[in-house]
Amino acid sequence: MSMTLLLLAATPVAIVCGLLLPRWLFFGVMGIFGMLLPRANVLQIPLHSGLGGLVAWMRARRPDHKVRGLAPLVITLLFGAATIVLSFASSPDFPASLQAACSWAALASTSVLAVNLIMKDGLGAVGKVLALLTPIALAQALTTLVFRFIPTIESAYYSSSISKIFLGGAGQALSTDTGRNNVVSLVRAGGFLFVNVNRASMVMGIILLAYCAYALLSSKKWPLLVVIPLAAAIALGGSKTGIALLVVLPLFSIFLATASRAANAPARMGLVLSALAAAVVGVQVFFATADDFLAASEETLQPRLQLWGEAIRAIRENWFLGLGYGGWTQRWEQGNVHIPFSIRPVHDWFLQAWLDGGILFAAANVIFVFVIVTITLRAVSSPGSFQYKLAMAFAGAAFLWAIIHGLGDNTSILSDPPALVFLALLAGFMLAGPHLTRPATPDEATTASALTSDKIYAGGTYVRGFYVKGLYTKGR
Repeated sequence: MSMTLLLLAATPVAIVCGLLLPRWLFFGVMGIFGMLLPRANVLQIPLHSGLGGLVAWMRARRPDHKVRGLAPLVITLLFGAATIVLSFASSPDFPASLQAACSWAALASTSVLAVNLIMKDGLGAVGKVLALLTPIALAQALTTLVFRFIPTIESAYYSSSISKIFLGGAGQALSTDTGRNNVVSLVRAGGFLFVNVNRASMVMGIILLAYCAYALLSSKKWPLLVVIPLAAAIALGGSKTGIALLVVLPLFSIFLATASRAANAPARMGLVLSALAAAVVGVQVFFATADDFLAASEETLQPRLQLWGEAIRAIRENWFLGLGYGGWTQRWEQGNVHIPFSIRPVHDWFLQAWLDGGILFAAANVIFVFVIVTITLRAVSSPGSFQYKLAMAFAGAAFLWAIIHGLGDNTSILSDPPALVFLALLAGFMLAGPHLTRPATPDEATTASALTSDKIYAGGTYVRGFYVKGLYTKGR
């Protein structure tokens, strides 16, 4: 009853904040709640995932010009949310299904707001959002490093009442059989916001790439103060997938940005394919030469193969509707999952999506991947300098981090709530960036002048008497 009253009280607060706060501050508030609130906290629904996103949609006016790619992204995300709603009746865990539906709808609405934020308020507003979230990002990175090397502090934190503020009861439940998670390992750490190393590394990777993209677009140096600790935390946190992606995705982004500058399409595609091949070969070489890493990978691969096999068997039995949210856990508790270890997620976003929301939700996940890849390639291919193209590649790589990571870990295709606002900003970069890099028309001179304080990339041009730094490079 108290949680219901809390939800009712928080709802008008979310609406008022969404209507009255400046766009950048509203973004920042959503980011703060998304990063700090426990995953199961009912406040996340009105303040971050649900009404926050709805009000953002209402608040965001249409961009002055059609933004190519925005409609397919929004439609896909809303389709995903709708398919989850269809699973409400069959979901044993209704709060989990509601949270998932809200997250899909929220990314759609906040992406619209992000496009408006960038096109109307400029990169300076994005810088304010990231600056507001910087203390939390730094705290997450630094606590990961501290927990990794001083386990006694980690243990004291998780067992304390302080952890309950950020983790609910997940931290204190680590000492139980049902609540045990991989941060209890002495060679792993997830920071103060996570009890799972895989989720921690994925979210930190997305945040890292968001700061990298902004640094390239604005030519500012201060984001490096966040990027370096995050990179160290991912490298030392203990997630094998996180370490591999920390190496592969930046290299792939560089190759992709280079390929987009090729003079003809065949050469461009050849370079992109070479980049993909190099990424695959690089991971294989890394696995083959790092004996300890390989041994640890084999140790975690076998349980995953068992999980995937059981998940496929469950899907065959319920291929259209799936099991509903919480159905996988219920199936396990009923003794229908024949694996000799404690209850675990499927560790694959595609199989988990099919189990949770049926074939339609699984299809929505696949369509989302296609839309993101298309938006990324289009953004990287738009006219601009190498610095601009690399920023677009980093933005797309953040989505790829969640997509690739979730194929073998217990994470969804939309990552985790702490990363949602960062993904929306990155989508805004890719969708609004190509618009900002073309020459402004006379009717856009006022909008262009508002951007003079922030560089989009190296270069510049005069627009109706205003020198717009880096907005457009003539001849490219």
